[in-house]
Amino acid sequence: MAIVEPDVIEKAFLGFFEKAVAATARLFLENPWQFHGDTGISHVLYHHILSEHNRSEKPSDLFHVGPTGIRTLRFQSEHYTRLLYRKKGKRDSPGKMDFALLDPRSIQEDGRVNRNEPVLIGVEVGLNKTLARMGDMEAGPAARSVRPGDAAKLIREIKYREMRHGFLLEFYRKPGRAGDAKSVFDDVVARDVTGLHVLSVVAGCGDRPAMVSVFPRDWRQRLELGDYPEIEADPWGPTDSDRTRLERFICRCGKVNALLQTELARQLKELSEPPHLKYGKGESFKSMTLRRQPGQPPLARISSGDDPPEELREIDRSLAISLVREGLALDERGHLTIPSSENQEFVARVLRAIRSTLGVGRVSTDAAPPEVESPLLDFLIEKAGSIEGPEDWSTEHDHYLYGTPKRNEGDRE
Repeated sequence: MAIVEPDVIEKAFLGFFEKAVAATARLFLENPWQFHGDTGISHVLYHHILSEHNRSEKPSDLFHVGPTGIRTLRFQSEHYTRLLYRKKGKRDSPGKMDFALLDPRSIQEDGRVNRNEPVLIGVEVGLNKTLARMGDMEAGPAARSVRPGDAAKLIREIKYREMRHGFLLEFYRKPGRAGDAKSVFDDVVARDVTGLHVLSVVAGCGDRPAMVSVFPRDWRQRLELGDYPEIEADPWGPTDSDRTRLERFICRCGKVNALLQTELARQLKELSEPPHLKYGKGESFKSMTLRRQPGQPPLARISSGDDPPEELREIDRSLAISLVREGLALDERGHLTIPSSENQEFVARVLRAIRSTLGVGRVSTDAAPPEVESPLLDFLIEKAGSIEGPEDWSTEHDHYLYGTPKRNEGDRE
């Protein structure tokens, strides 16, 4: 059986691959929080590739059919590089590219793939990666203990192992990561490697627009991403790392949650002994924890868009009672969902409950807090710790609960 020439496969693949990349980028920009890591983005990209392939003509078939009828997938995930990289606690070994389009001549008659043969195309997908995580891009073919990274693997396979094309696709969820996105893009493009394509995408937030940088220029035109401005290192003043933790947390929150955080920080600052607000460290701002004092158990933990759904979690019992009194319904897990649409009354109720729990009174509002009918709750709170029982209740509770003979009755006979 004749083998389809690599040029035919490559040309056909590139046609629908570009459409798949554009569709994935637009989906990311529409809602970057729907992806749980770069693996999720890779899965969506692969789905779009297969969908575009199914609409293409026969020469673009992703399967190689051998003389005996065995089918081998040409576009493979987790394909090994031919060059070696440093491994923790182990000797140097091949790295892995997220995707690779095989040269049909590397597929043996029995369907197995010869990993020592060059591939036609390599693809790497990354999420929120810094320049330090791009690897040793300048390492030669015989270098040892080379740091692996998205860019290093593609550049070195192109320069030293005859790979024809490399596609570096880097995605960033937060506008504050524009500096990382630009440094990665500029540094990789400056390597001037023929056959390397680079796409860097930064999602918008609030009034901050999404941004896209693409190399080479004609690839941007083919991807039809011209509507987005180029990525700038510092387009809005302070970078994300320069902002206060509150500002960085709010950027990851929905409108109601952002209003809650702002008012919570403002009103608690007015107290003589304000409670402790602790935001996440580093790049991850998944939640804000409210405590009476540092080191004490949390009154509540409020999640951001980094850890959806946005809600109050780990709610202290005293705060839970105050929230219920304000007419807020906790779910079966004891969590309180934060509305996605604008709801100032919700914020006012939560703040009243927090201040009530702290014993500092209610927030002044135009409208009086709603009366909540909860006779059972009121009864339990009123009677807590006041129920009297027999003197031997602690030792004979089985008798009073289930009617079993008392433990000491036998001694009396």
